[in-house]
Amino acid sequence: MEVIERVVGFRLVEAVRYSSPLSPTLAAWYCYTMDGGHSILCFLRQDWRSGRNTEDYLTPVPVKTVLRHGFEIEENYIVVNLDFDKSSGLDIPDSDEEF
Repeated sequence: MEVIERVVGFRLVEAVRYSSPLSPTLAAWYCYTMDGGHSILCFLRQDWRSGRNTEDYLTPVPVKTVLRHGFEIEENYIVVNLDFDKSSGLDIPDSDEEF
């Protein structure tokens, strides 16, 4: 998907697939990044609500985190309700990281 290539850029690793089948909705936003591993490109709920729903605010979120915490679909985008801190980033358990 062109959006994933634009947002993730040089960090995108192509031809890597997730070990379990993903729903078609999640599969459309799946990517593997050098620094984050198996991920789903998402909007954070706080960004979506504030109107910052441009590609600049899409962020890779570990697949396990998306599956564990749930998601919503807004205008064909995946939206997750996760906390983000400017100094530490997304609040994601270490056990959710998959490389």
